[in-house]
Amino acid sequence: MTKKLLVSVIGLLVFGISACASAKLTAPEKLPNSASLKRGMTENEFMQAYKIAAKLMSPYAGLSLEKKLESVTKGLYQYMRASKVGYSDTAPHYNDVYGFFVNHVSSCAGATRAVGLCLNILGIPYTHVNENEWSHQWCRVKVGRNTWACDIYMPRYGQEGKDQYWAVTTSSGVEWKLAKSRIF
Repeated sequence: MTKKLLVSVIGLLVFGISACASAKLTAPEKLPNSASLKRGMTENEFMQAYKIAAKLMSPYAGLSLEKKLESVTKGLYQYMRASKVGYSDTAPHYNDVYGFFVNHVSSCAGATRAVGLCLNILGIPYTHVNENEWSHQWCRVKVGRNTWACDIYMPRYGQEGKDQYWAVTTSSGVEWKLAKSRIF
């Protein structure tokens, strides 16, 4: 067995991710939006959230930018539903990534930071729209000459100002349908 293969097998067994995929993820100390992402947490709390987010994002590391944005939005929306992340604007850590990934409680600020953490882990810079305001918040990402929204509380992704994909809950689960963009 080669050394590279052994490292991949150990990475898969210990961390649940392949060594190749983890090499494409951004390390915690290199995250572009770290000041916003680490706000209100200890380093240990942040690292707990980072590890969960990195494990969730590792399958998406090799995708195109547009597929990463789609996958982050759909994946975190599914995580939020499966983990029963509840809404709060008063619980401890309601507005940070520790609240979202560990305590399973969040406001749209915390959910936006969770999306932002995942985007940064995948090497994608973003703008946190309406950060630190009592208003709806989401991540805005530059894609070529356009901007895209990634939002899991008003679950949608796609080019801003154009039709976007919105989550629609049906009796058989969640479907993502192209629909007219809503204005906030």
